[in-house]
Amino acid sequence: MRQDRRTTEDMAVLSKEHHRLQEVLHAAEGARDALVAAEELALGALMVGEETAGVMDDAQAAHHGFMRNLAYLLLAMERRRDEITLILQEVSPRGGMALWLLPMLDAAERRGWTVELHVPGERGSATEPWPELVPWGPGRSPDELRRRFDEAAKRGEPRPDLRDGNLLLRVKGPWAGALLTFEQGVHLYEKRSKDGGSPKLFVRLAAMRFEHPEKEWRRAELAPLLNPLNSTHARGRPVRTHGREFDRLELARAGVTLTLPLEQYWARIEEVVTAELLACERDVARDRDAFFAGHMEGGKGVEA
Repeated sequence: MRQDRRTTEDMAVLSKEHHRLQEVLHAAEGARDALVAAEELALGALMVGEETAGVMDDAQAAHHGFMRNLAYLLLAMERRRDEITLILQEVSPRGGMALWLLPMLDAAERRGWTVELHVPGERGSATEPWPELVPWGPGRSPDELRRRFDEAAKRGEPRPDLRDGNLLLRVKGPWAGALLTFEQGVHLYEKRSKDGGSPKLFVRLAAMRFEHPEKEWRRAELAPLLNPLNSTHARGRPVRTHGREFDRLELARAGVTLTLPLEQYWARIEEVVTAELLACERDVARDRDAFFAGHMEGGKGVEA
């Protein structure tokens, strides 16, 4: 009887997984067909000398759709897809945290993701219990962090007071971990600060999980990062460079430059992930699995 119940449960799990993979495959096939149709229309217009501007726009949109769906196809077999814990550190107080985090929070809301943020040094209270001796404070909502950033902006400051520029970000939801893990490393925003400087943000993968038992919160791998001015990543090569001119996005790790306006970055994040994944496919020496092994899981992430 017990074996029969287990077999039924296994069949239910397999059926659910089969349905999920079918959905991913059908979406990718639909995007491929739309791209082929758009290309055929564009070629036909060129051959008969018709105006191609509108057709080319459709072809470009179809290409974006294909690259978006290709990310999900390439990630379909990843087991740890839906949860992640990241440590963020602003390398210099010029606004890099706000440029990355605030649009990401908006995108997370649109995607139906659950987000918890933790500020270093904060403590719990009688109404808000929180373990003692944990370097991070209790979880904060996206709205709370938006309010703090707004208040800092009114004071003329690029971000709230964060110890050594640290913030802990936990996210769960469909594909959240699989997409956000490729954000590891230094992000450079060319000439985006008020003084004309180039803000930097460092993203470290702590774990491909959302929940952490109390004892894990005291582990060194989950601790806030030290002063960025004394860190190696502050001097490291950016994995993302958002160019000020021509909407240029340089992906150093993938060896690719995309045309992608900063304000569209999170709406088209799948295209960025596809570029990273295709670089892994081209280079057999590149360890794709490292993107999914955080510091708390015995890995070192992929930060360069």
